[in-house]
Amino acid sequence: TLLTPSSDDIAGIQSVTAGYLLFTRTGVNAGLWAVPFDGTSLDLTKATLVQAGVTTFSAAPDGTLAFSQRTTDRGSIVWVDRDGRTTPVPGPPLPRIRGLAIAPDGRSAAVVTGSESSAVLLVRDLQTGADTRVTIDGRADTPFRAEMAAPTWFPSGDRLLFVSGGVESRRLFVYRADGSSEGHDIAEGVAGVVSPDGSTLVFVVDDRGRGRLRRAAIR
Repeated sequence: TLLTPSSDDIAGIQSVTAGYLLFTRTGVNAGLWAVPFDGTSLDLTKATLVQAGVTTFSAAPDGTLAFSQRTTDRGSIVWVDRDGRTTPVPGPPLPRIRGLAIAPDGRSAAVVTGSESSAVLLVRDLQTGADTRVTIDGRADTPFRAEMAAPTWFPSGDRLLFVSGGVESRRLFVYRADGSSEGHDIAEGVAGVVSPDGSTLVFVVDDRGRGRLRRAAIR
């Protein structure tokens, strides 16, 4: 057998011509590992760490490696121009950015940030870097969940629409962008957008695995 009962955190196995087996470990000591392999037996006690933090990889026949690596759990917002040049947006890095949407006036951005157990929706001023928290932490007694998609702005720029909830119970919620009031849900759905005049909600519902397009007036 290639893998022992204690190696159930191993994935992405690939052999290379140099006589090694490459694999990623996802639990303790996560990263890309190599272990000698002659095609018949395998001793994982002889494995060595090639690169920490690697999540996926691919090895060419000549031994060249390409891999993706988790380097940090925090990210920064930047502007990117048409030539690919980046300019940092003021403000501190944010943990695990999960969604981003620029306001209609281009002066602020709604950001979903944080872990699954404590994700929040906030609005960052793109000129000053000041953050306004729109939702509280995603505890069980609130409608907010980390599964939410990227937020969508109302055309007026004063409210935010986003999807939140579990796989079978996702709903569309509305919050004021200045965080001045508690949010409320307006429909069951997995995605939604507000019409340019702000009067109509167009959204998608999950009908037994099929997406159905719906619309409703916004009061």
